[in-house]
Amino acid sequence: MLVTSEGFLGGGRGSGVLIDSQTVLTCAHMAESYDDELFIYTYPIGKVTKASVLFVDPASDLMLLKLATPVKAPRYAKFAESYDGEPITIIGNALGSMKWLVSRGIIAGMERQYVLTDVQVNPGNSGGPWIDENGYVVAITDWGIDPKRGPGVTGGISAAKIKAFIKAYKSSLNFRAMLMKLLGGH
Repeated sequence: MLVTSEGFLGGGRGSGVLIDSQTVLTCAHMAESYDDELFIYTYPIGKVTKASVLFVDPASDLMLLKLATPVKAPRYAKFAESYDGEPITIIGNALGSMKWLVSRGIIAGMERQYVLTDVQVNPGNSGGPWIDENGYVVAITDWGIDPKRGPGVTGGISAAKIKAFIKAYKSSLNFRAMLMKLLGGH
């Protein structure tokens, strides 16, 4: 998925992962404001649809977006833990060019909530999946250090952190439903 916060004429482009027919996972830094209306280019389906922010955790830099129009895909993202030395494929919309680039590498280690690799990523890769050899998402791209400015390390938000974030979202829905029931709402 291509995620853009300023339309297709510029700015704020990144990637995302479709977790069900109406929900996209991406990085919270993709939205300048959580009231933003974002546009999602669904690849390989080739349609553009609007999306709104559904749930966000700025501290973990994760955001769920709700698509205005459901998207049928052959498969939705499934998440798994990662291990040092595990081969991965990183997919992203490098430089916001609407051209999907694929990089291969290995997981170099973990640092807090981040999975680390030396695979170089570019602006536009934020929110793009890191996929293991079984097709599971082990992380999504969050940041990268340019090799010209440092060690050339890329950090992805781990599947464990993503699963906790999705669990928090589902808990908030359950809490809202319980509260509405107690207050006699619909």
